[in-house]
Amino acid sequence: SQVISPSWWTIAASFVALAVHRTASSSFSLLVLPLQQELGASRAIVSLLFTAHMVVYGLASLVCGIAIQRFGPRVTIVFGGVLIGLGMIVMASAHSLTTLGLGFGLLCGGGVALIGLPANFVFVSERFPTRVATAMGLAGAGTGIGAATARLLAERGMDVALVGRRLALLENRFEFQRALRRSTPESFGGATS
Repeated sequence: SQVISPSWWTIAASFVALAVHRTASSSFSLLVLPLQQELGASRAIVSLLFTAHMVVYGLASLVCGIAIQRFGPRVTIVFGGVLIGLGMIVMASAHSLTTLGLGFGLLCGGGVALIGLPANFVFVSERFPTRVATAMGLAGAGTGIGAATARLLAERGMDVALVGRRLALLENRFEFQRALRRSTPESFGGATS
């Protein structure tokens, strides 16, 4: 017999996705001063990275609904997680503003939009059609945990990009395993033709 209902695993997956979402966005504010020092750049120039992130986030948000409709929330969340993971990898190895712009601005910006609230709302509402607000409240707590986690890790001198990358990879593994268990196009959000 099952100890934990699959519906609760849905909330857990959404919680982790939203924690990664917030950790990826919140981590930048913790890195402004170290980036200024390491790159010898002004705060204004370093802040352009966050601006790029938000512009890409905004543009990717415009197409997020289309992606959810066409591919389903799970595929959209997994793809967003892959983008965030790749962005964190690029950020962890970056030594220039251009590389950081690619990692944080483009990859993380797009990934954060795809992994965010719209896809998670659809994902959770499939399992909790009569309790969507309560379920999203529980899953949405991941955003607060993600922001607090980024701050705590930075205070303890841990590499936020490395931790975020590991969380994204863990989430992608979980979602990929769930996706493999589904066998019909409908279960992936696809049309029946």
